[in-house]
Amino acid sequence: MSYAGTSGGVAICYDPGQYDSIKCQPVTGRALVAVYTSKDVPSNKSTLREFIARIGEGTWRDFKQTNASFGGKAAKFGAGVLVGGAIAARYESYTPLKWALRGFGAVPAEFTKSGAIQVFQYTTAQRALLVGKAAAAKFVLVTVAFEGGVLIGSVINQFLPEDVKDTIGGTINEIVNEQGWKLLFTHPFGIGM
Repeated sequence: MSYAGTSGGVAICYDPGQYDSIKCQPVTGRALVAVYTSKDVPSNKSTLREFIARIGEGTWRDFKQTNASFGGKAAKFGAGVLVGGAIAARYESYTPLKWALRGFGAVPAEFTKSGAIQVFQYTTAQRALLVGKAAAAKFVLVTVAFEGGVLIGSVINQFLPEDVKDTIGGTINEIVNEQGWKLLFTHPFGIGM
């Protein structure tokens, strides 16, 4: 049901069915008309090009800011440590640190499934190339995954209201800087607080 203005006052208009025309009945006496507004309705009109440019500039700013922070570098390093061994195993190799700790010796590609060393052995240069290939693959995969996540987050950030950004930032600050991380273990998801 909706309200509509008429030349003689106010009428209540409704659509009785799919094939019927809209019917209006005048309201006699006093009528209350409710007008709903929203603060989210844009008040200035911008072109699509200006909108995309604003979103692009904000995304690029947030992308650079995240990559410049120590947290971004630490996250990439941590992810590399976590997945490095698994990626090296796919290439039948070791991570550079593990290979160095083993005295730059034989790599897994030189062994049979039973664990016996094969007749052929790689030279140190061939082993270094195999270890380097696994390390490069890890670097590329971690970098693409991390930067892709940063880019997606930067785009999403352009559509969040400022109060939501402040809330998220305040929560992260409370966890990291105010030792709120201790409460994550005693009260997971805020249960019991």
